[in-house]
Amino acid sequence: LESLVEALRIRKIELGNDSIDYAHSVFNLSEVHIAMEKYSQAFNCLNEAIRVFDMFPDEAGSLLLDAVVMKGDSLFQLKDYPASVAVFQEAVEMFSHFSQSYGESVATLYYKLGLACSKMNAYEEAFASFRQCIRVFSEDLGPDHLRVGDVMYDVGKLVYSHGEHGSAEKSMECFKEVMRIYSLNKHQNHVRAADVSVQMATIHTDLGEYDEARDALKKALKIYEGGIGEKTSLVGKGLTLQQIGRIHYAKNEFDQALTSFKDALQIFQDTLGEKDMNVSLALSNIGIVHARKSEHEKAVEMCTKALKIRKLHFDDDQDIADSLFNIANILDDWGRKDEALILFEKALKLYKSLPGDLEISQANCQQRIGSIYWSKGNVDDALIAYLDAHEICEAEHEDIEELLTSVHKGLGNCYFLQEEYDSSLNHFAKCLKLQREEIGEKSMDVSSTYDCIGRLYTNQGKYAEAIDFHTKSLHIIEKHHGKGSKESASCNMLIAKALFKMEKYDLCMELLQDSLKVICTAGDDC
Repeated sequence: LESLVEALRIRKIELGNDSIDYAHSVFNLSEVHIAMEKYSQAFNCLNEAIRVFDMFPDEAGSLLLDAVVMKGDSLFQLKDYPASVAVFQEAVEMFSHFSQSYGESVATLYYKLGLACSKMNAYEEAFASFRQCIRVFSEDLGPDHLRVGDVMYDVGKLVYSHGEHGSAEKSMECFKEVMRIYSLNKHQNHVRAADVSVQMATIHTDLGEYDEARDALKKALKIYEGGIGEKTSLVGKGLTLQQIGRIHYAKNEFDQALTSFKDALQIFQDTLGEKDMNVSLALSNIGIVHARKSEHEKAVEMCTKALKIRKLHFDDDQDIADSLFNIANILDDWGRKDEALILFEKALKLYKSLPGDLEISQANCQQRIGSIYWSKGNVDDALIAYLDAHEICEAEHEDIEELLTSVHKGLGNCYFLQEEYDSSLNHFAKCLKLQREEIGEKSMDVSSTYDCIGRLYTNQGKYAEAIDFHTKSLHIIEKHHGKGSKESASCNMLIAKALFKMEKYDLCMELLQDSLKVICTAGDDC
C-alpha cells in the first residue's frame, strides 16, 4: 500500500492526474483497498480511476469495465444496495457495446445484480437477473455446468425466503436440480452439496417433515466431517447443528435443542470469532429455547447479546426489528410490561421506516402493544393499538388468522369495558368464527370466547343467551379439566349470576353451593 501510494504521488507530479498511467496507479490502489476490506477508500479510488479511464475509451475499455464492476462490488459491501444495482446495470449496458464475447463475465454480473436486488427485497428484479445469469452460463458452458448449479442454489434460497404460496415446493425443486447437476459433475460429496442438503432440511423442518430433515442433515454432516479442519466444513457443521436444534425445538425437545445450539455456538466462536453473524444467530436460538423453558432472565441475556452483534454488522434493518420484537415478547411473558412496551414501540417504529412488505410485522407489534395497555388497564390506548392492527389485517389476505383472532379478541374486550356492546359482540363473534376454523370447537381458547360473549349478554340483560354460551364453555372446560374442577366452578358462578338475574334462586343457590365446595377444597388458591 505504501509503495503504491508513493508511485501514485510520483506519477501525479510527473504526468498529472489525467494520464492513463496515473489512472492505472489509482486502480491498483483500489485493488489493495478491496483486499484489505477498506471499501470506502476503494470506492473513492475507483471513482477517480473511472473518471480518467473514460477519457481513453480505446486504450482503457476493459479496465474501465473492471473498474465499474469493482465499484459496484464496493457499494455492495458498503450495503448501499440501490447504488450497487445502478452501477451493475451500467456495467451490463457497457458490455453490450463490446463486439467480443464476454459471456461468463456478463453472467457473473447478472448474478451480482440478482444478489443486490434480493438485498433490497426487489424479488422480481432479482429473479429476472438470476434467470439471465443462468441463460448466459447455460449458453456458454452448458446447462449442466457447476456454475449453473451454484446460481440455482441461490435461486432456491431466494424463492423460499420470498415466502409466496408454494415457495417450499418450488424451492425444493431448485435444490433437487442443483443436486442433480452436482452429482453429474461428481460433486455430490462437495461442501456445496452439503449446503444444499442443509437448505432442504430447513424446508422439511418448516413443513414438519422431521424424518426427511434428519436424513438430509445426516448427509450434510457426513460431508462436513469429511473435511474437518477446513473452515468451510467447520462452519457447515455448525449450521447443520443449528438445524438439528431446530428439529428438537419443533418437537418440544428443549434440552436436546439447547445442546445442539450450544455446540453450534462453540464452533462459530472458535472458527469465525465472537462477533460473527452466525454467533448472533446461535445466541438468539439459545435465548428462544430458554424463553420456552420460562428461563426468562437467561433468555433476555442471550437475545440481547445476539442483538449487539447484529448491530455491529447492520444499520437498523428488519433483523434488528425482529430481535427487538422477540426480546419484548420475552419481557412481556416475564411480566416486565413497561420494558416490553418500550421495545415493542422501538420495533414498530423501525418496521414503519423500512422498505418492503412489513405491514404484518407492524400489526403484530400493535397487537402486542394493545395487550400490554389492556393488562395495565389503559383501555383507550389499547383500543387505538388494536384498531391500528385491525386496519392492517383487513388489507391482508394470507396467513393472518392467528393474529386477526387476537386482534378481534382485544377489540371485543375493549368495547365491552366501554359498554359498546354491539361492537364488542361483533368482534367476539368474528374471533369465535376464526377459532373454530383454525383450532376446532373444543379448544380452551374457544371456551374463553364463549365466556366473554356470555358476560356481554348478561350485561345486556339477555340472560338466557348468556347461560347458553356459558354452558357451551362449561362443556369444553369439563372435557379438559373434569367436572368439579376449579375451572368449571368459575364457569358455574357465571351461570349462577345469570340465574340470579332471572330470579331462579333455587338453581342459582345450588350452583353457588357446588362452586363453593370446589373452591374451599382447592387449597392455597381458596
